[in-house]
Amino acid sequence: IQVANSDPIYIVLHQPTPAYVYDGDRSQDLQAQSGTTFLEAFWNFYSYCPGVNYIWAIYYMNQTLIQDDTTVTIAEGFTNNLALQHNSRPYVTATVFNPLGYVRSARSDGLIVEIDPLVPGIVYDGPFPGVDFNQ
Repeated sequence: IQVANSDPIYIVLHQPTPAYVYDGDRSQDLQAQSGTTFLEAFWNFYSYCPGVNYIWAIYYMNQTLIQDDTTVTIAEGFTNNLALQHNSRPYVTATVFNPLGYVRSARSDGLIVEIDPLVPGIVYDGPFPGVDFNQ
């Protein structure tokens, strides 16, 4: 009796979809945050075979490393020991490793760290304070 082995395959029965990486929790992709000590991200590589390991890292837009590659076994990351700079724009990179040994990476669009974020208010368009021509 002869035995032969082959490499495993993974069959995708749907149209491939792009991978995404979001800054923030699973409810939304944040565009800004006021906290400077933490950052949360999640990602999804839908059409890319289930991942067995993930690596995520955090950078500033000028490519300065904030958090080195960190291995996780779920498709999200959270860290609370950062010192993010006010008015900076960090982003997250995520890499998936699937059971077949393939690797795929994606990055977020980043967010703005704003210690004192803008709040809704009233704008008067008159020639002096308190005068509003729209009323």
